[in-house]
Amino acid sequence: MNLSTHAEGLIATWLAGGAAPSQLTTLFLDVHSASPGEGNTNSTSVYQTLTGVSGRKSITPVSSSFSATGSNVTNSAEILLTTSAVAACTITHFSIWTASTLGSQIYSGPITGSPISILVGNKVSFAIGSIQIIVA
Repeated sequence: MNLSTHAEGLIATWLAGGAAPSQLTTLFLDVHSASPGEGNTNSTSVYQTLTGVSGRKSITPVSSSFSATGSNVTNSAEILLTTSAVAACTITHFSIWTASTLGSQIYSGPITGSPISILVGNKVSFAIGSIQIIVA
């Protein structure tokens, strides 16, 4: 399971009779040059390198961008990071966050077919079904 330490703590608190985790209406996507780890301790984000914009990609509304089947969640719409990369880099992983900067990491996982080399001018997007969040 690639739930973050933060998400695991929220679920454990809920299962022990505490408050249920808040419903997320907006998620934020980041991309990495290596696994960020459960607590994002590896600091491998390359989103700003690709886009020239600090922070992460806002995904809203979540309900029309993702769908769940059993314990699997996938993106049900294409998610475009940039139409033209401003710098070359390699991406291997993605992560999902609660805020565009700072915030809490919820999930991270490898990108299928990675490593993916991005060249200056490349469109960077995730096709429908290519982001998979598995809760097992």
